[in-house]
Amino acid sequence: DAQFHPESLDARDVDARAAALTDLDRTSGDLATAYIDGLKAAKALKEAKKADANGQTPARPAVGKLLEQPGVSVAAALGELAERRLLYAIESPRQLQEVLVDFWTNHFNIDVKKGPSRVYKIVDEREVIRPHVFDKFRTLLEASAKSPAMLFYLDNALSTRNFDDPATAPNLAAANGAAGFGFRGNRAAPGAGLLARIAARRAAAGQPAKGRKGAGLNENYGRELMELHTLGVDGGYTQKDVTEVARCFTGWSINRKSGEFQFYPPLHDGGEKMVLGHRIAPGGGINDGEQVLDILASHPSTAKFISRKLCQRFVSDQPSAALVDRTAKVFLRTDGDLRAVVRSIVTSSEFNSPAAEFAKLKSPFEYAVSAARALGATYQPATPAEPAGKLRLIAIGQASINRGQGGNGARFRTPLAREVALMGEPLYGHEAPTGYPEDSREWLASGALIARFNYAIKLTQGQVAGVQLPTPPGGEPAALRDPESRVDALSAGLIGAPLSAASRDAIVKQAGPTVDNARLSALILGSPEFQKR
Repeated sequence: DAQFHPESLDARDVDARAAALTDLDRTSGDLATAYIDGLKAAKALKEAKKADANGQTPARPAVGKLLEQPGVSVAAALGELAERRLLYAIESPRQLQEVLVDFWTNHFNIDVKKGPSRVYKIVDEREVIRPHVFDKFRTLLEASAKSPAMLFYLDNALSTRNFDDPATAPNLAAANGAAGFGFRGNRAAPGAGLLARIAARRAAAGQPAKGRKGAGLNENYGRELMELHTLGVDGGYTQKDVTEVARCFTGWSINRKSGEFQFYPPLHDGGEKMVLGHRIAPGGGINDGEQVLDILASHPSTAKFISRKLCQRFVSDQPSAALVDRTAKVFLRTDGDLRAVVRSIVTSSEFNSPAAEFAKLKSPFEYAVSAARALGATYQPATPAEPAGKLRLIAIGQASINRGQGGNGARFRTPLAREVALMGEPLYGHEAPTGYPEDSREWLASGALIARFNYAIKLTQGQVAGVQLPTPPGGEPAALRDPESRVDALSAGLIGAPLSAASRDAIVKQAGPTVDNARLSALILGSPEFQKR
């Protein structure tokens, strides 16, 4: 019951350490500026190198000035995002909340390697995912639909009406009142954004939208909204529905100055649409997209698709049809109350059955975090204020940054986020909008399992930066001298269940009388039993 009400659990200690990650509190506007300044700095540095190569005098003062600005820290901010995620996963008492943050972050996947999504994702996790994991699905869905990170990642920020077709022209007078910002005739008022101004001027002149700033209709978000976020690939929609939904979301974009969601009426297709048999009346403005969200969030196919994914996360890779159907009924009966839906799963006979134990392989993120937790570790995230000389490498996908100058043997310590990436799950780095698989069998590959064992060795030897283990790792050997007793005692503490006979015999054989507890712990963490939930 407490896990379903995380505010009742005392997390002041972990919150205080997370508060040191100051980049994560920055506004959307600050982060957008940081991204633009970073592009300017990279361009200036490239020009300076080119000038050097040509024997010219480079504009180094301009480069230095840009690089010295505190706002130019996109990579650092991304590193902090991963650090906070790992800190909360390892130490927060609000464990169900963290499991659901992981689930919904993956469900509404955003690859931070794509343009400004890398900074907008910081706001997305802070304002879209974390506040709504126990909310109504409709609320979470709208928050995602208005997320600048999602709008850019799935290209909706540049999706506009067809300016060649007069029937798509919005009712600007009605839209002006609904949107709350001024228009003069068919021309956007100052500050409405470059995209809106260019498109509106073209519309006023009877010209089609063209060029990179007026790209016309883009169906990416409309398609993924139905296929991945709501109905599922077999949810009963057609290509015509994809186009109609995309039309409903034209004008849903980003304010270039504030970095926040903004609806631009001049870019919106004001014509009539038909979505899944529902008529969307002309002239509805932003309400067109809101109606689509209402339709999708309450659709039976959405209830079944979301329920199956949650059952797959919590129970088994192939949850029974009976469990999925019962869960979907809860979804529909409670208007998509995610707290009620998850509660129905974890109180089900299927979740509490012996068959659900060790039924799923842990993802790399789950494996890395659970190993640290099993060892009783604490986590100290890297922050901008950490002592010089301590090397911290924060890895997100292919991007990485160095902090400090190394020394004191620290260069042999790798960051936890990098270890997760090496095992196959770079945080926030899945390129396709599908996200990482919920079917855990997808993680079963020999190379990945080797990476997991390598991580277990590094972890128990204290070679993962930020992870602080009790001394000695795995606990005191006390009077347990024979390998069998030590393996049994350690596995009971680390797994909470006995090893299989085959795993126990293999580990005992490797242990011998001299292997220390750290090495034994690594062997147990690498066992098939610990690989599973």
